Amino acid sequence: MYTCTHCKNKFKNRPLIGSNNKKYCSIRCIPNSLIDEAYSSEYFNLIESINDIESRISGINDIDDRFELENEVNDLSTSYIVDMFGDDEGLFYKGQIYTELKSLDKLYDKIHNIFMERKLQLRRAVIIYWDDLLSIVGNEIYSIILKCFHEKMKSVSCENLHYSCIYSKNSTELGCSIDKLYVKTLRQAHDIKKIYYESFNQYKSKLTDKQLDSLSITNNCIDIQTLAYCFICKEWEPWDDFSFDEKLNVYKCGVWSDCSKYDDYYND
Repeated sequence: MYTCTHCKNKFKNRPLIGSNNKKYCSIRCIPNSLIDEAYSSEYFNLIESINDIESRISGINDIDDRFELENEVNDLSTSYIVDMFGDDEGLFYKGQIYTELKSLDKLYDKIHNIFMERKLQLRRAVIIYWDDLLSIVGNEIYSIILKCFHEKMKSVSCENLHYSCIYSKNSTELGCSIDKLYVKTLRQAHDIKKIYYESFNQYKSKLTDKQLDSLSITNNCIDIQTLAYCFICKEWEPWDDFSFDEKLNVYKCGVWSDCSKYDDYYND
């Protein structure tokens, strides 16, 4: 924590240091006499750019956000290295710029390692493979099971991680491809699984032995799993599917084609 020499406000950001060796929170607090010195504007702009980047690190949500800030650090470094050539190394602000440029590697690493430093996002969810159920039992029975399940779920509050929607009385998202129903407790997960089986068992007698065999192989198209958020494809997938990508420095699920679109990113 720093105290601004001019306004006396407390601040956490990297301070702007004047040639009088005093610390300031922003350019507007710096005396005009200090701003007119050689390389002062370049130095002050560099500090404010670094502070801006650091303020956005916590807002990184996926790999694209991380790439954006990494590129900004690289561009910042490149643009200032060009300005550093010359014979006037003794100037105060030019020396400050040299010092700050050396810190950009640490800033880059902080951004690059963001997903490794954060606590892993894991969520328990009930997975219902509706497309598989449809292909096994046919459209008529599938539609009846889905309608029954939908009615029973109206009183249940849970988040569908596949579609980022909350079940409600007006929900129309049930049965679209895959449902990934996030719940906080294992008991809640078993309650939803029970509702599914109640809906399913009412029409089980209408199924052929071949259909029942197919359902048994697929665990009746329902499962309870621990899901993790993939920062590459932005989907929630079973944690067992994840592996560490050393080039990207992140765990990714590898389930979707989007998970491989950045395989050569750092080779460009």
